[in-house]
Amino acid sequence: MPFPSVLTPPATLARHRARTRRLFMASAFLVATQAASPSALDEWVSGERDSPACVELLELAAAVSPAGLRALIEELPAVGGASWLQGADVERFLGLIVALLASEDAEVTCAAATAFLAALRCLGNGTPGLFHPLALHELCKSLPAVLCSVDAVPAPRKKGRRKQQQDSDDDDEMGDVGAPPPTKAADGLAGELCLFLEAVPLAGYPETLSQLVAALVEAAARGAGSRVYLPLTCCLASEHGELASTARTVLRSLKPSLTLALTLT
Repeated sequence: MPFPSVLTPPATLARHRARTRRLFMASAFLVATQAASPSALDEWVSGERDSPACVELLELAAAVSPAGLRALIEELPAVGGASWLQGADVERFLGLIVALLASEDAEVTCAAATAFLAALRCLGNGTPGLFHPLALHELCKSLPAVLCSVDAVPAPRKKGRRKQQQDSDDDDEMGDVGAPPPTKAADGLAGELCLFLEAVPLAGYPETLSQLVAALVEAAARGAGSRVYLPLTCCLASEHGELASTARTVLRSLKPSLTLALTLT
């Protein structure tokens, strides 16, 4: 990226600084990925959480900030192809993502799930190793709780036009510093789910599709509401298999909720 000249407009300078900050934060995540052991994922999913590789993985995950994950999400579509993630890096990436998905911090889990979906969408089927069944299972398992996130603070008071412009300029200059409200983060995750389902055919991954549908239905039952309706609709697209088969999967997942609703009426 060329260094901006002294004649560069202030708005362009602010965008340049924000982009530089995002690249730095995204690179911090990738450095942590490189430090992870390739064997950590297999040991994690086999339950060997006290192994040296898993202990190190948890330490690396603890050092990854939600802001770093959000920076990675913004930069992933610009990377393109699979050049940034090859060979053992796939195992390292999945290991770190799985550890982040297991975080007790909902903000971290939500950002990790969104980043994983963005990586899958960015690479499509170019890197089949990313479609690790147990990593995808951990992803689906994390969805209901984070998709039900709600804001715990009241909305800020309406500001005047001048104050809004000042805040907007400050945001552009500072980049992605503050965390988004939980509702906004959950909406972003739901939107990334839709983009993922539009870009990546799941016809060859029926078990993942079934787990995803079940997670979305559970999220709806726990209060996610309309946030999950569009992703559920996307699951019915033809690229994810025959409509009749997918519809049966959706209805099978909906059956407990429908039965409960009929019992209460």
